[in-house]
Amino acid sequence: MISDYHNQVSYMSAPTTVASVAIPEKSFFSKLASKCALDKIGMWLSATCAVHCAALPLLLTISGLGFLEDERLEWAIIAMAFTIGSIRLFHSYLQEHHRSEAVILFLIGASSILFAKADLFEWEYLEPVFMTIGGSMIALAHWRNHALAHTLPGHRH
Repeated sequence: MISDYHNQVSYMSAPTTVASVAIPEKSFFSKLASKCALDKIGMWLSATCAVHCAALPLLLTISGLGFLEDERLEWAIIAMAFTIGSIRLFHSYLQEHHRSEAVILFLIGASSILFAKADLFEWEYLEPVFMTIGGSMIALAHWRNHALAHTLPGHRH
């Protein structure tokens, strides 16, 4: 009976050890493809688009930066903004936070950009104004999505 008591005490007082788990360092490309990184890239790209559209008329009159007016550059920026926005924002809405604010902001921004590029009216400032609004709205959509993602339980970097 004394030996049973001794075995129980020694069992209870045995030091507990936890095996260390090595967490592998993320590669550059996995960090780049992470959800938060996509929101940050989307914010940066859309804000750049907004600044580009707002400042372009002024820059063209001041300096010889005519290459910034290239239609192919504008469509490339628009395509990247729409692609990143569509992938990240709709995925977040459908799979993560299920809140529609970011998607609505994105759709308003995308609609504004497409309206500006449609050339429906003859007002010379229509395109810069609506492109600036559109880029700003898409950047705001990524910012809102980023904030919503940080409210999710288990979110970590």
